[in-house]
Amino acid sequence: MQILLGRDETVVKINSKTTNIEYIQHFIYSSFGDVVVKNNYILVPEFMGDYHHRSFLLKWLYGLYAKKSKNSLPELKEALLSRHHKAIKIVFKKRIIHKIIHKISQDDMLCIEIEPKNKKLCVAIKEYFKVDTAEKSAPLVVKIDSKEKKERVKSFIKKDEMLKIPIMHIYNKAQMSDFLKTQVAEDSKESFIEKAYFVLGLKPNISKKVVKKHYRILARRYHPDMADSRDDETIAFCTKKFQNIQEAYEILKKAI
Repeated sequence: MQILLGRDETVVKINSKTTNIEYIQHFIYSSFGDVVVKNNYILVPEFMGDYHHRSFLLKWLYGLYAKKSKNSLPELKEALLSRHHKAIKIVFKKRIIHKIIHKISQDDMLCIEIEPKNKKLCVAIKEYFKVDTAEKSAPLVVKIDSKEKKERVKSFIKKDEMLKIPIMHIYNKAQMSDFLKTQVAEDSKESFIEKAYFVLGLKPNISKKVVKKHYRILARRYHPDMADSRDDETIAFCTKKFQNIQEAYEILKKAI
């Protein structure tokens, strides 16, 4: 674990896979409004307020550093606390995968929560479902009042990436199936081809050469051996994505 005191920001690098970062993430998301979340780091922007929350976070990070390095440095702790107003950037060893939590209400409403919170992802989901308004702190609420909305939900829960951000959907499969009145039927050949294009992120009726080129790019990006982190969650995500890409390519290779 490293702590770097830059001119404009304090950078904390948590390199250990054994450090439980979920508690730190939860505290940051619930305590600070304008958090920037990327694939492997969280940035708490510079701010003159929030003294208590920011001081608590810095003390927490210093405590982890002292424990990992087995070295108590009171002068470092003092320096950190004197910089509470500066931006705090926490870089993780693990890749941050956003969890999309789906909860279904009794009055045909789908509530969607994003963990960790991400403004861009929130806006993208609102646009995807054509949600006009939503409270900042509340989950997104989508009223399922048409067949079109149900089809959009079905397509959405198959996505494992949005805005180049990895996402993982969490929901009760039996409840979701009943909610969407999913029919258990054998898919047609046309349906398989349509899904294959969707998985590769391509439009139908393009050349075999373009399909092959795009397949190779995605296969390299999501191959488990090329994963940013070796933690189980990231490997599982990449393995599933890689398998789906391979299956889709095999279907299209025979079809076009």
